[in-house]
Amino acid sequence: MFSEAFTVDVPSDAPVTDIHLSMKPSVDQTHQGFKWNDASVWSHSSSILNGTFVENNVLTGNGAGMLWDFNTNAAGWTFSNSYSGRVTSPACGYNGSSGGSLRTYAGSTYATSPVTDLSGVSTMPFHAWIHEGRSGCGETPDSGENLQFQYRTTSNTWTTFHTFTAAGFSGTPKTNFQFMTSLPAAALHTNSQIRIHQTSGSSTCCDYWFVDDVHYATPPSAEWTSPSIGFSSSSFQVVERGPWAPLHLDAFIPEGAHLNWTIVDTSTGNAIPGMSGSGMGWIPLQGVNWESITSIVLHLHFAPSPNGEMPQVYSISGDGTYFTSFSEDPYDQGWTMYGGSIFSSINKSVEGVWNDSIESPWYSSTASLSELHVDATANTAQAQIRTSPGQSWTNISLPYSMSLLGNEGTVGSYQLRFTSSSNNSSDSWEVFDVTMGAYGGIQPTSPAIDFAKDGILEWGGSDARVGSWGWQDRFENGLTYISANPGISGSSSAKAWIPAVDLTSFTFSALSSSGTLSSVNLNHDGQTVANWYVESGSSQFVLNHTQLADLNASVANTNSLVSALGTYFTEVEFEVFGTGLVTLAGLGVPYEAQSTLVATADTQFILGLNGIRDSLSSAGG
Repeated sequence: MFSEAFTVDVPSDAPVTDIHLSMKPSVDQTHQGFKWNDASVWSHSSSILNGTFVENNVLTGNGAGMLWDFNTNAAGWTFSNSYSGRVTSPACGYNGSSGGSLRTYAGSTYATSPVTDLSGVSTMPFHAWIHEGRSGCGETPDSGENLQFQYRTTSNTWTTFHTFTAAGFSGTPKTNFQFMTSLPAAALHTNSQIRIHQTSGSSTCCDYWFVDDVHYATPPSAEWTSPSIGFSSSSFQVVERGPWAPLHLDAFIPEGAHLNWTIVDTSTGNAIPGMSGSGMGWIPLQGVNWESITSIVLHLHFAPSPNGEMPQVYSISGDGTYFTSFSEDPYDQGWTMYGGSIFSSINKSVEGVWNDSIESPWYSSTASLSELHVDATANTAQAQIRTSPGQSWTNISLPYSMSLLGNEGTVGSYQLRFTSSSNNSSDSWEVFDVTMGAYGGIQPTSPAIDFAKDGILEWGGSDARVGSWGWQDRFENGLTYISANPGISGSSSAKAWIPAVDLTSFTFSALSSSGTLSSVNLNHDGQTVANWYVESGSSQFVLNHTQLADLNASVANTNSLVSALGTYFTEVEFEVFGTGLVTLAGLGVPYEAQSTLVATADTQFILGLNGIRDSLSSAGG
């Protein structure tokens, strides 16, 4: 691609004899950032909810089911009269060795559940423990003193879906009976409720029924598919054409539960190979080839914990934005609290007083940086930032922006801290959520000057393995991705050149498909400088500052170097362990690039410049 924006004024009456030029790359910013954190996205008409629903702007799964065990209270159930209620005795009247249950007796009565939104569910298994009274455990209901299970319809009427017929004196009472069925389709709506109805009774001495462990049982899964994200104006979330940035999942995953993600190519409807994984945190979307895949959707699969708890998604952010709410302990997302600062699960915030603080993990750029942005919802808190571990903290006012235009490559990572903005030791501070933006874009690849457009370069050109000038994003094959398939052998490797400078950031992604990715090593000059064990499938990898220091020390002592566009490069090896297919992608190594040209009369640059000068018209001398 040619540009004629570069011009040089030359004399019309004499040839050029020498020239001095200094050139450096600049970022064409494409990232603008977005965050999704409310029902307007979760329940958008182009979203697909299958067993998922929105509660208080949180996306979760109906598949979490609902278990009412009545061990500590009535759990929101209501009772029509004194003939029904929660009891803790007799011991024969509940399931297990301790706890409580619902009891009906004496006469006609209703016990009604709380409202539950089952609108996104196609089927809902229903379980309950039933125990009919008898001598020594209440008293046996007579004929006609039956127990019914009913559901509420959308028209607010009640329909019976099962009746337990009383045994009477001549029958055998139900004993520890596990009742299992599926709720009718008419029971599955926004305001779903069930109720238990004893049809009649004789008096308060008699006619006992006990019900325990009422359970909307968990279906196999709950799923949500996002609206589209893409370069086209028809996308729900429009992003500018350029390198994809990672997505961030701010979520809570109960122990034993699972939250799995998959990126789907909108144009084909198929999952992108390697773009699937599990857990909260980063989704390495930067590993997707933006020149061939221009629109995607995110598919989430919710699986419950053994006790039926479902994951909860608080937000999804992307296109350079990272948003986190302190709805859960920030320690789980890599934040560190110092002094007496604490996480408040009630206020969903981090709190402290004078001399307390909280620090974020280090964040690394995944594209050529042009701007950093910081904002937060906070009270009496001072925000601070630094871009290297040895740097002092700098106070910033929110919202804050740092432009890197003209200083590309100088910042590769950054860290935040919050502390008290008050000098009064008794004043408290509080932080509820944080928004960060690392907005990048495109830097020139293989820049060159060709005055005559004849393919004979007067300056520049580059080895394809160098990639973007000032942002190393290519592997040894000259592409932004490379195969490193362990196959059945268990290991494989690939290589890349990196700038032989004091690196401030190093990131890449490994996309696994048709097998299992277990670990990755990064080697230089035959020595392992970093390694990672993988638990969640396809992942983004970032060198921490200890690993960066080891890599920089190794690079400083190497003699194996090549030069391109004024910068020396050295080779690193990625060693991949596992099975199946693995693609390495999303390589990002920033460096400060600059080229100084001193050309004299007999150089190709001056000869080419004078050759094109002869064909120009004079513009006043």
